Amino acid sequence: MAPPIITEPPDRARLAAFPVSLIFYIEDPELRALINVDDRQFGGDAPVLGHDEVFRFSIEAPVNEDELTLSLRRISLREMQCAFVVISDRLTERGDKGKLRPGRLATSIRQQFLVGRHLCGLVAIEADATRRVSDIDRIVLRSADRESLRTAIVLTATGLRLKARPPARASKGLADGVKIQAVQSASELRQCLALRKQVYGLMGYLPERIMDDPSGIELDTFDERSIHFAAKRGNDVIGTVRLVLELPAKTSPGMGASGLSQRGLMTLQDHDTWCRKIAQTAGPAIRRRLAAPSFMPLPILESSEFDSRWSRVLRATSPGAELSRLVVKLEYRGLHISVDLIRAVLAKSVEMQRRVLLLECIPVHEGMYSRYGFRRMDGDPHTRPTDLDQYAVAMWFRLDEQQSLVESAEKLLAKLKMGLLPRFGPIDTPLLGD
Repeated sequence: MAPPIITEPPDRARLAAFPVSLIFYIEDPELRALINVDDRQFGGDAPVLGHDEVFRFSIEAPVNEDELTLSLRRISLREMQCAFVVISDRLTERGDKGKLRPGRLATSIRQQFLVGRHLCGLVAIEADATRRVSDIDRIVLRSADRESLRTAIVLTATGLRLKARPPARASKGLADGVKIQAVQSASELRQCLALRKQVYGLMGYLPERIMDDPSGIELDTFDERSIHFAAKRGNDVIGTVRLVLELPAKTSPGMGASGLSQRGLMTLQDHDTWCRKIAQTAGPAIRRRLAAPSFMPLPILESSEFDSRWSRVLRATSPGAELSRLVVKLEYRGLHISVDLIRAVLAKSVEMQRRVLLLECIPVHEGMYSRYGFRRMDGDPHTRPTDLDQYAVAMWFRLDEQQSLVESAEKLLAKLKMGLLPRFGPIDTPLLGD
């Protein structure tokens, strides 16, 4: 179920604005008259969930595709990043056996804004769709009322806001007492998985079968081969990330595998056990996702861009690891919590003597990760293996080449192990009897 749209605050005039252009391109005259786009219903402001901001909506209503093309062209030429949502009855089409799929117009818009700085959302209006379609953010039934359409637009804008730079927080007090650590218990891991579902659900990354699962978590087959980290404030998890590890076959904590931290392997085993335990109480969609076979050791290697060159990439990156599922609770965005989560993953990668740390991110986040030492890999943006086909950029941190950055991570690791950094907790799970 989608989260409710909160009531607009009375003091919204004092809040920062996040502008979003709404482009209504409705071809059907009857539907256009029924929607009756006007500033009173669809324009104006709406609160941004979890941020001290409002969406400031402006409206365009091109009457034909040529006018739509001009509107999109004007957006593409803007120097500053902007967000826009296209609302149209022309975004989908019927394929084989009548199955709904993205249409020519939706594909064209996505391709036009694939690698640019602008944020694009698509809301399709359909007669009888009941399920999400890849590359379409939301689908609204033609029979739905105007308030339902407004809700779909605000939810789509919320996803765009989460992809943009976090807000500037007037008070940094929320960051007081935050501690970054390896997940210490099954209950703590469940909180991480619940936070992932909340954030990725708002961003439109999850299919209905996962959103509808009563367990309230997001979990996949790579979670059981990951070391999970949490950002905690008191008893609450407010951020999380996982380090997916490529390991030798049949490695276990008692085998003494060369280059692998024994405490790290024990932590990995604990997290594997907890993932399986959590999945036992989840619905069938989550259990199937955890049990689904993977044909590559890391999530990024299953992406379409690597189909023709995965063996070469695997040789260049093995033994490797992948930073993935980095999310921060909405109320805590803009407090640099993700920075410390990334630092913890880098330190753990050094301890596990990884050769390369990989990640994939949406194109607009490439600049953010480059500040931490990640570099873009060769190749165009690709389709990553999510249920809804999100485009991504592949990046890597070469621990076998970037010596100064590795030395910095090694110093951080040493301080973490000695407990010298109050903002960081343990980087492994407790030993029996601790």
